[in-house]
Amino acid sequence: MSTRIGLLLAEGLPFDETVAVGVAAEDAGFDSVWHVEIQREPFVPLAAIAARTSRIRVGSGVAIWARSPVLAALTSANLDELSNGRFVYGLGTGPPDWNRRFHGMGYERPVRRIREYVDVVRGVWTAHDGASFDYEGELYRVEGFSRTIGQRRERIPVVLAGVRKGMLELAGEIADGVLCNVFTTGPYLEQFALPHLERGLARGGRSRSDLEVAGVVTAAVNSDRATARRWARHHLAFYGVIPYFDTMFTIHGFEREAAAIRAAAATGDTAAMIAAVSEEMIDVFSIAGTPDEARARLAGWSALDLPVLFPPAFALGADEIAANQRALIDTFAT
Repeated sequence: MSTRIGLLLAEGLPFDETVAVGVAAEDAGFDSVWHVEIQREPFVPLAAIAARTSRIRVGSGVAIWARSPVLAALTSANLDELSNGRFVYGLGTGPPDWNRRFHGMGYERPVRRIREYVDVVRGVWTAHDGASFDYEGELYRVEGFSRTIGQRRERIPVVLAGVRKGMLELAGEIADGVLCNVFTTGPYLEQFALPHLERGLARGGRSRSDLEVAGVVTAAVNSDRATARRWARHHLAFYGVIPYFDTMFTIHGFEREAAAIRAAAATGDTAAMIAAVSEEMIDVFSIAGTPDEARARLAGWSALDLPVLFPPAFALGADEIAANQRALIDTFAT
């Protein structure tokens, strides 16, 4: 089992408390701290954490492609310089519906688009100290981009969010890592994700050691087992609405529960969404229980190079979110 553990910061806390959790994760020996992009953008809180730490990696988990790739490259370069080379650029598409409703963006050709996006980001990272970068892709074009200032690293690690075949294979082919999403399990990794990653690695002429395989794991810890499982149920309900997790639901036979979650979400019935998450789903998709139970449960994700614990926030109070994050740090401190 991997001894390295990451923490994906829960949204729902004040900014200063979020930063304090990131600092505490370093003190507890965590490998990395990540920030999702839903209610906050990730770069400002990660910058604040980077400024107060010295060892822990800081990663966007994940930033979506709504920014231009040039702006994304510049932001990443700033964070990498601020953190003295500790930044990990996690990139993903986000759900199609969120793209349409929140950013006015389509979702056409996502694999091709992310491939070119990464090409541009990496190209911009080389265009420093007067060097110039040009790019002519099918979807992106850059002409004569150049900076006079230097850059700490020309090759900041790029971690792609991957759930389905196309993005997993692309991650294996071109990325430095992959971040599998919140319904990741051992069977999903063995039966689906890892074979597609291996195909991508072969296509890129690379080996398994060239790719860090990380995965987000719903995690809730409390001395009261029922409370921890209730927290996990909230998290699984929120993410169960997203259709591209159907691969995981099919592998584990949870199609009925997924349909009930989505039907409740369509009517705005949060309580029914949460109630539709079965006890079996909590068992399969989460680390939820007492500290001793949680430490034992982590072995179920041993196929990952880096499990990234993700504390629930959906329909929970700030006190509950904070208590769970503290419990996770205490439970998994090294």
